Amino acid sequence: MMLERNYPIHWSQPADPATTTDRIRLLAPLASDAFAQWREEATEVATRSALALTEATGSRGGKPLTAADRKKSIATACEPFPSDLIQALQNDTSNWQKQGWQRPPGSQWIDYEVPSKLYFQQPLKLMPQRSQTTAPTAILLAIDGDGKRGTLRPDRCRALPLMELLHAKAVWCAEKKLNVNLEKLPELTGMDSQRLPLQGTHDHAHWIPLSLFDDRHIDHVLVYAAGGFTSDSVRAIGQLRSAYSKGISKLAISLVGQGTISEIYSQLSRVSGIRSSSLAILRPSNVFESATPMVFRKFLSSHGKKMPENQIREELLERGLPEPSKIEFRSSEELVERKLKGFVLRRQSSKRQPPFERSCGLTLQFSEYVDSVPFALGYASHFGLGLFAALDL
Repeated sequence: MMLERNYPIHWSQPADPATTTDRIRLLAPLASDAFAQWREEATEVATRSALALTEATGSRGGKPLTAADRKKSIATACEPFPSDLIQALQNDTSNWQKQGWQRPPGSQWIDYEVPSKLYFQQPLKLMPQRSQTTAPTAILLAIDGDGKRGTLRPDRCRALPLMELLHAKAVWCAEKKLNVNLEKLPELTGMDSQRLPLQGTHDHAHWIPLSLFDDRHIDHVLVYAAGGFTSDSVRAIGQLRSAYSKGISKLAISLVGQGTISEIYSQLSRVSGIRSSSLAILRPSNVFESATPMVFRKFLSSHGKKMPENQIREELLERGLPEPSKIEFRSSEELVERKLKGFVLRRQSSKRQPPFERSCGLTLQFSEYVDSVPFALGYASHFGLGLFAALDL
């Protein structure tokens, strides 16, 4: 589609973007009936001109025109005109330009008035590159997909397999495309020098799904590591270009920001269209609720260390978070109401599996303000499950 933009009004004083409009001109096809009428009239004029020219040429040569001459003249005159609207839309630019058209045949200019305030909205900008002495702790990825009906994005219930896939592709990029020794990237791999899972720490990468524009689909991914990312890890994650999800054969991945959580939050909070509730996982608070379902890492017991409440306290302590003053579990009805049902709860079959495929949702209340966000608990907490968001009371 061709685009032409005009600025017919010149202001001597700064204009109010809330009340002024801008003119946008777009090139669009005619309606089918209008196209048919246009073609009929245009070919009639072209045919008359061609026949007049042919007769004049023939008379000067002293030879009478035959029916074949007239037929050939009419066909030549009508050749530049597409036979129908479909053919007009499929006409290559080089063809209609070669035939002398100033714009695609069968097209029209349409003017739109757009409120000028739309041009004042702050788009999501790339975060500035940070100095090498300060390691970024957060990397923001944008996700988009193409489908038969337009833009498609993964369902947030499939967060776990998508986060696993992105993690695996980032590790592959580091090793195969960048030739980096994976032993030097524990913050990305989650492995120690013996290629065993890191124990007793959660400072390595968490792949966190974000639904910034609606509450059903994943449109961004936040990769967060409390211990920070090395430049090689940032480069590896930045190598991600594509992925896939159920029902979507190709997802486009792009790195749109890096920095600290507060920097990412500050920029996202200024972007028009982003739901404020979607940023709750990045906000400090003293009350948090489940943003994605939590699956316990161990079997449950009615007493001792394996009690649900004790397992939660143990894991909070592992993450350097304070002990909660109150733990409240949500009912099944509340889980449905909060759209915490239907999530994929198991990792790939080759990975560690949960003790049982059952999820829960809960509210955590602390006696002090918690600013170590985002955080997640339970099984697959590094891949989108067990995520908590600030609850504003």
